[in-house]
Amino acid sequence: MPGRDGYAPVLALILLVIVAGSLGPRPVASLVGAVLVAVVWLAVARASRMTPGRRLAGLVVLAAAAALALAAYAVGGPALRAIADLALAAGVVLVIAIVAADLARAEVVTVSVIAGVLCLYLLLGLLYGQVYAAATEIDGGAFSGGERRRFDLLYFSFVTQTTVGFGDIAPAGDGTRALAMSQAVLGQLFLVTVVARAVSLLGSARPRSR
Repeated sequence: MPGRDGYAPVLALILLVIVAGSLGPRPVASLVGAVLVAVVWLAVARASRMTPGRRLAGLVVLAAAAALALAAYAVGGPALRAIADLALAAGVVLVIAIVAADLARAEVVTVSVIAGVLCLYLLLGLLYGQVYAAATEIDGGAFSGGERRRFDLLYFSFVTQTTVGFGDIAPAGDGTRALAMSQAVLGQLFLVTVVARAVSLLGSARPRSR
């Protein structure tokens, strides 16, 4: 069960991932993002009171993803870089699954639970950003507009998720259009169901089905 302030530091770390992982050239940004996701994992493991064995196993997986990202941008071609981006996306999925499972066990909706729910929302944006990065490695024409740096792709991810849609970067292929549509729908459903429900229950026990 989440501690009273367990997910507040995690929320701050994810914001750091979004900012710091977007700076500099794409190889540097990808490596920094991979390292920071590993740090987020440790914070999530602490907040969810995970056993040391599982904590170490998850850290090894994310460290391998960071090493793959470094190797991909040092010596690899587009295919290897796409695999590295997808490996980091899988690491984000792992963090999402642990946070969601921990929040599902919470009996009382606290500020920490609200912070955890917001973590899931931000992690969803990070996940799609990584998938978009892989898509641009596979197909250089997957997007139109922008420079397709990591910052551009994260920017597009969160603009799509919040349905702002400035239009300066747009998906140009059927695959990326389908991804963008799914993100827009999931992002809005998450806000109007999970986030809204959690906020409405703040300070009270979660209703349980029989």
